[in-house]
Amino acid sequence: MYGTNKELNFRSRKAYTSWVHEKYRIDSTRLFYIAKNSYSNFIHLVVESKLDYFYGIFENDSIVLRKSNYLEKNESCISRVLGEINIISKNNSNKVLQLKDTTFKSLTFYNIVSDIQLKMRNDNRKKIILIFSYKAGTITRNDFEQIQTAVEQIQGYDLLIISLDNLYDLT
Repeated sequence: MYGTNKELNFRSRKAYTSWVHEKYRIDSTRLFYIAKNSYSNFIHLVVESKLDYFYGIFENDSIVLRKSNYLEKNESCISRVLGEINIISKNNSNKVLQLKDTTFKSLTFYNIVSDIQLKMRNDNRKKIILIFSYKAGTITRNDFEQIQTAVEQIQGYDLLIISLDNLYDLT
């Protein structure tokens, strides 16, 4: 149902990117893949943290904003995710608990289009990070679209989407 656990084979990252854009309307400039040396660690982190598609909101590569209890009860609910983004965007970040998280900093990601390594600097722009896999099916397609639209309307925020699909061997 919804195409979950469907096995697809892509000949290149370009083919993958084109397919993801067509099926999920994900802006490829925001899409990143996991480097080979970071792949198993990141997958383990996602599974261990029981993440659905919302990874978190970061100040930089070492500071993540604490998720509200309301969101933590159901991180796959689009209204809770959008509510969290809305609340944090309207609050001064001094009112939001910031947690040190160096795990993300230890991992390597590359932009799927440019192959440029992701470097999250402390540039006063918050980074909303989502995770994506085509194997999760199309049920979250509208969620990704709504989040992309919401982030475009918030000044000072960037959206980054990290693909969980094994893409590091593709050219």
